[in-house]
Parts: sequence; structure tokens; C-alpha cells
Amino acid sequence: MISATQAAELLNVSPTRIRVLCNQGRIPGAANVSGVWIIPDKPVVLAGKRIRPGKIQLKNSRRK
Repeated sequence: MISATQAAELLNVSPTRIRVLCNQGRIPGAANVSGVWIIPDKPVVLAGKRIRPGKIQLKNSRRK
């Protein structure tokens, strides 16, 4: 198990980003123990849910 700072170095992102990903549940096996995130030795980041770029979704956009 490693800390958020160590995971950030492995994944080349900031420690804050790692904490956000942990809060979102996107790093499986991560646990918050006494306010400190404990992350598996080989962290895997799950993909988020995004709308495809360039696609605009409008609701009831018909003109009368």
C-alpha cells in the first residue's frame, strides 16, 4: 500500500488529483484511513463518464 503522494508520482499527476479520483471511487482498492488515502501498490484509474466531444445535447429544442 502507498500514499496519495507516492501514487501521484507513479501516475505523473498531482496528489490533489489522486485524492479527487479516490473520492470519486475511480481507484479500486483505495481506502481512507483516518483522513489519509491508502492506495494499492499498482494503482489503476477507472475511466470517468463524459459526453463525447463535439456532441451537443439539447432538450426540446424545436421552434414553433
